[in-house]
Amino acid sequence: MSIRAHRVNEIVHEGETFNLSHDEELMKFLDEKDVLNELNADACGLIDVSVGLLKEAIEKVEMAVETKQAIALDIVWAEKNKMDYVQYYCF
Repeated sequence: MSIRAHRVNEIVHEGETFNLSHDEELMKFLDEKDVLNELNADACGLIDVSVGLLKEAIEKVEMAVETKQAIALDIVWAEKNKMDYVQYYCF
């Protein structure tokens, strides 16, 4: 199967949900779930995190209340848009 590369004209993103540099427990959790494998050596790039994994993170990972609230809003957005994941642009 051929994999083609396409030029990206625009990436539109919302406000920050979490910070991989500061939310260490969340980063460890996502890394253990192999979510961060798509990031480059500088931990930049696009990642897809399933709604189920986001819900699990809210329950199990120690993080700031504001971060949990931001993730919860992302879950609501995904479910409203009939998405089973949220894509994050990490930069």
